Amino acid sequence: MPHRDDNNLPPDDAGFAKDMPETDVAAARQAPIINAPTVVIVLAGAMLAGQVVRMASPDAWQSLMNLAVVASGAVGFGMGDRPLGDVGPLLLHPFLHSGWMNAALSIAAVLTFGGVAARPFGNTLAGSLQFMGFFFFCAIVGAIAEIIIAGGRGTMMMGDWTAISGCIAGAGWAMGGVRGLLRFSIPWGAIQIVFLLLSFTGFVEGGVGEIVSLAIGALVYPLAIRLAKTP
Repeated sequence: MPHRDDNNLPPDDAGFAKDMPETDVAAARQAPIINAPTVVIVLAGAMLAGQVVRMASPDAWQSLMNLAVVASGAVGFGMGDRPLGDVGPLLLHPFLHSGWMNAALSIAAVLTFGGVAARPFGNTLAGSLQFMGFFFFCAIVGAIAEIIIAGGRGTMMMGDWTAISGCIAGAGWAMGGVRGLLRFSIPWGAIQIVFLLLSFTGFVEGGVGEIVSLAIGALVYPLAIRLAKTP
């Protein structure tokens, strides 16, 4: 059997390799770039599909907006027909984005943080449904927070950062328990607070929504994982 010489490994790999069987080292080095659970890839694909529709068909895009964009107060009066009312968009707004840059950042974030947060649920149908419950719960709570903060003047919201903020907290917990959660959540929360203090136009509601989603993710994710692992 060939002998592995750890002395010939790069410095960053040597310690990593010594703690793992040869088969695991080989598998890690050959792992795909996108190594997210299936449910996360499906969510990212739906976000990409929404952006493709936006570019390909203005009429279809308007129909999607009527279905999925959160619009409240005075802002919502100009939205026209709302087939799913005000409830459907609370669930569907993560799949629409205002442009390719926003969509690309969101897709990258859901593949990264969502992938880490989803993995402990397991890559099964039951695990996928449990992660989706967590993902959409964070999105709904964040959207409701934005609507409350906007009050009568109203707000219009699309994009998945309400859900991703919860996944950032979940990813931290998945990687390192309480310490990992704090390591991920504190910097992201601090960024949102800085944006709020700078009062970027149109960001107040979004910042509050993402902070609320981050807090909800931090509180709910450990419980969700415990329930998922309960026989």
